[in-house]
Amino acid sequence: MKKKFMLFVLIATLSSNLFGESKTKLVVRSVNINGVHSLNSFDLLRVIRTKPSSVFNKEYFDRRLVKFDAISLKTFCISQGFLSSTVKDSVVIQDESVNIYFNIIEGDQVILKQAKVLGNYKILESRILDILSLKVNNPYNPIALNKNLSELNNEYQRFGKLFNKINVYESVEDSAEIMIEINEGKDVYIKSFSIEGIEGINHYLAERELTFNKGEIYHKDKIDHSQRRLLETGIFSFAQISPAPISGSDSTAHLTIHMKQFKPREWQSIGGYYPIEYYEGAEPLPGAGAEIGWRNRSINASTTNLNINLAGYLIPSQDYFYPKITFNINIGNQWFLKRRIPTQIGYFFEKFKPYGQFKDSFIARYGFQIVNQNNLTERSYLLSELKWEKFSETKNLEHRTYKLTSYIDRTDHPIISTSGYRLTGMFHMSGGILGGSKSFYKIDLGFNHYSIIVNNYIFAGRYKIGKIFGWDSSNSDDPQFDLFYLGGSSSLRGWDMMRFQIDEDTGNPSGDVFRIISNWEIRFPIFWIVGGELFIDGGMLSDKLNQDELKNYLWNGGFGITIETPIAPFRLDFATPFDGTDTWKIQMGANYIF
Repeated sequence: MKKKFMLFVLIATLSSNLFGESKTKLVVRSVNINGVHSLNSFDLLRVIRTKPSSVFNKEYFDRRLVKFDAISLKTFCISQGFLSSTVKDSVVIQDESVNIYFNIIEGDQVILKQAKVLGNYKILESRILDILSLKVNNPYNPIALNKNLSELNNEYQRFGKLFNKINVYESVEDSAEIMIEINEGKDVYIKSFSIEGIEGINHYLAERELTFNKGEIYHKDKIDHSQRRLLETGIFSFAQISPAPISGSDSTAHLTIHMKQFKPREWQSIGGYYPIEYYEGAEPLPGAGAEIGWRNRSINASTTNLNINLAGYLIPSQDYFYPKITFNINIGNQWFLKRRIPTQIGYFFEKFKPYGQFKDSFIARYGFQIVNQNNLTERSYLLSELKWEKFSETKNLEHRTYKLTSYIDRTDHPIISTSGYRLTGMFHMSGGILGGSKSFYKIDLGFNHYSIIVNNYIFAGRYKIGKIFGWDSSNSDDPQFDLFYLGGSSSLRGWDMMRFQIDEDTGNPSGDVFRIISNWEIRFPIFWIVGGELFIDGGMLSDKLNQDELKNYLWNGGFGITIETPIAPFRLDFATPFDGTDTWKIQMGANYIF
């Protein structure tokens, strides 16, 4: 019996060594790519998920992940026209670490010599080839072609051609020749629709969010818009509208609206990095914060949302800033007076320490606001805000304001943008016909643009200009929240936060009624998740704009390191003013400066 047991242990041990994973985790020492000539090694390294260990983080060897990376590398090679490329992986174990090698044979690059489209009437051939990423005399990319066929199908659906058929015929030898054959089909009409996944809520509340009607021609844009509106109610975590042909007809369809609801009531908590808008006229400042809230997503089986939120923030620079506490109660609904006017009504309370004469005591800022946000696209919107607020410790100063903000995003990514542009505009009115103790008008405009210079080198530019009209600074009790400020990791990096312009008497930040700011960056990869940037920032604060004041336009420049973390890019910038002073500033921030 003892011999049989020892034999069993021996077999189990051998099996574990041969087929199982070692109990000792192997650390990845290095990842190497060999054999490439035409391809960029850095581009290849960015494709794979296996990373070498660093001082800050240990990466453990996963054989399955290595195999997956080999497939990813093969896919990338094919996307660059190297259709016959091969990728082989190997590992060398040394002590308790692993060196990983990917050996690549590129082969010959296939160039697209000819591309034809047949059967198209609604969409031009040039547009179809552009959608499918087919560019003659460029490397042939069959992966992009297959991926973009669905986008071409969506394009036809925008014209009511729901049941179109697209066939691809390719001839690949030393070069590639492609023919796209299209059967556009008939215009398809919506005959009926049904809703699934609603519990405890009247179907009418979902149906009124739909932007299409029975008997209309099917349009993909209206379907997508309807899905977005359903999600905007805050009740549904999932909304999908699926068309299906009706038996015996090639020109009518039935739509099934699939939905999944959120929990009606829940507690929410979050903490970490927060961009804090401490002063109205300053760029959001990097800080830490935490918040806890309670939410009721459907009051009385309706689409009315209730949010109660308590949050605390802290800006690291203790020389100038102090903790900030906020409390908010908001009630929101997408419909108001039987019209779709996405509206939120709320009460807010903030307590914080500002600059200057109020530095020794906290100020309470409280009031009511009505906010209306109309989403133009998934990442573009028009926001209007009507606010009444009062300040303690300031002889009961009362502000009544209206703010209109537009945000147009035409970039390829909301955070890590490589192409496209953003437009921002803000009109702010205080007092006047609204009443209150402070009257002025404020306009702030911004433009960001991004473009690829070469390979992974990105040029990014930002331009902002703002002006306050009718500002009265005679009231010494009036906090200077609405003035413009500069300085810090989010504006001019050669100066500390909001320290671009200083009051000579008090040494505190001094804002002004006119501001111009410009930022230029070249962003480039360095190694894996680490990137670099070279930048120039410029700006000015003034009480007016003329030729003499433009001479006060100051510049700074520097370089930075960016690490792409799972949460957001972490940025460390080194900047010095171009004013003759030999000083360097270190600025930290999450996300890119713009």
